[in-house]
Amino acid sequence: MKHINIQNWVDKAKSNPQLHSRRMLTEIILEAVSLTPHLHDGLYLKGGTLMSIGYESPRSTVDIDFTVITKDHEKFTDIFEKSLNGALRRSTAKLGYIDYICRVQKVEKKPKNRWPNGSKLSLKVTVGMVKRGTKQEQQLLEKRLPNVLSLDLSFFETVNEPDEIRLRKNDGAIQTYSIYDMVAEKCRALLQAPTRHGRSRRQDVYDINWILEQTNFTSDELSKVLDILKSKSQTHGIDVDRNSMQNPEVRKLAQVGWSSIEQEIGELPDFNETFDAVVKFYTSLPW
Repeated sequence: MKHINIQNWVDKAKSNPQLHSRRMLTEIILEAVSLTPHLHDGLYLKGGTLMSIGYESPRSTVDIDFTVITKDHEKFTDIFEKSLNGALRRSTAKLGYIDYICRVQKVEKKPKNRWPNGSKLSLKVTVGMVKRGTKQEQQLLEKRLPNVLSLDLSFFETVNEPDEIRLRKNDGAIQTYSIYDMVAEKCRALLQAPTRHGRSRRQDVYDINWILEQTNFTSDELSKVLDILKSKSQTHGIDVDRNSMQNPEVRKLAQVGWSSIEQEIGELPDFNETFDAVVKFYTSLPW
């Protein structure tokens, strides 16, 4: 289990009011998940938020991504809003944010025309936070607050190596992807990009390289990453081998929008050097 101090993560954004507010709400939401067995047992944090709080990545993210593991996704969905709203009240009080109110603003099934029979289902959730006594409070209660934080909950994904993060010393924990799941999932997303309407995966190149700069994987760990990658790729219907990352289309799509990351982190590493490091790691896996 990884231990962090999420309050430090929130405080680091104090010079940026908008980012600070978003991090406060993120802390409240994650604390709510940790406090509620129904949410804790079903939700696995992944993506940019996990990179930021778990691996100190400077890249910001506009939403919170979870994989949902449940035996009954319809039941989970039916009680999700009520469960999260109750948990938000408890977490806000526990964290000392007594001047703030948080509420779910929207829960939307995606895609609508395939629910519940589709294999790639998700919930798009928005959560708002306002100060008590402000004019925005009524907007929040009426579910029409314009400034919200988005949650993306994906069903029927695999979590091969679950991990946990303790949000603060001797306090609640949330389930997360392990570092092996993170790297394998991001490699899978890069490789699948050419089949998904040319979707750019620039953030995955940056994130993989960020992890590689901090981590020396052992041979056993590399084997674990490869096994997870193969499993995830099979689930998504793609074939992968040692040379897959050298597909020119993968590189081309990964570069789309690369310079936009500079707005999030400041100085940006060279794309070709970064992508080459990812390719080198990928081909070093024990194929």
